Amino acid sequence: MLALAEERSRLELLFEQRRRSRLDQQKKLDDERRRSQELAGKATSLKDLVTRLELEIDGARRAAEAARRAEDEARAHPPAKDQKSVTAALQDPGRLQPALPFSEARGRLPMPAAGIRLKGFGDDDGLGGTIRGIQIATRPDARVSSPCDGWILFAGSFRSYGKLLIINGGGGYHVVLAGMDRIDVEIGQFVLAGEPVGSMGSRRLASAAVGPGPSGTSGPGGAGAALSGQTDAMPGQPVLYVEFRKENSPIDPTPWWGHSRDEKVRG
Repeated sequence: MLALAEERSRLELLFEQRRRSRLDQQKKLDDERRRSQELAGKATSLKDLVTRLELEIDGARRAAEAARRAEDEARAHPPAKDQKSVTAALQDPGRLQPALPFSEARGRLPMPAAGIRLKGFGDDDGLGGTIRGIQIATRPDARVSSPCDGWILFAGSFRSYGKLLIINGGGGYHVVLAGMDRIDVEIGQFVLAGEPVGSMGSRRLASAAVGPGPSGTSGPGGAGAALSGQTDAMPGQPVLYVEFRKENSPIDPTPWWGHSRDEKVRG
């Protein structure tokens, strides 16, 4: 009986420790969410937001540090590039860092949502500017997945972007996803290419404002313009905006996709 009582006490203590640990972790997570939204309210551009996050938010800073460590390790120990080794690395669900450096993943990345690509990098946004990413018209409530391995740098609302997700892919590369109705990942979390990160809404979320202009200040050509400008989407159809950035500046994502530019996105 004494041994049983001692075991019960041990289990109760263990349960209480785990409960407190979960509460502490939840509090830290809530604090980071709140602080990241405060920074988002102060940031004047996407570039400014990324810089602030990596300096002031623990989860974002850890994500940036992990991305740098992975890049350093890739330089010191380059991954095997034969097709069999690359395929095996990409199919490993237990990896905790990118299977390939982002710069070497060209032609391999999956599109983040099923749908039809409406406009691409450099196209007219319908508001006097150009699009610095791509638009994908999706079905209502479509699942959105990460197009790359990487760490979540930001997950929340930002200016005219609406709900915004920023993934640090390492090597100075970031992937931006905007237009979702729900985001299911947290700052600092590592995600795999193809892993679900959120979902679209039942209808298009049109913004009345425009995103950052070419200089990073407000003006036409940003995600807000890409989401609220003229598109070939059906009225009310959800539109996902995807932007690739290198050293915090937009780049053409076309070479990275595993599909040709003009085909339908399957899924």
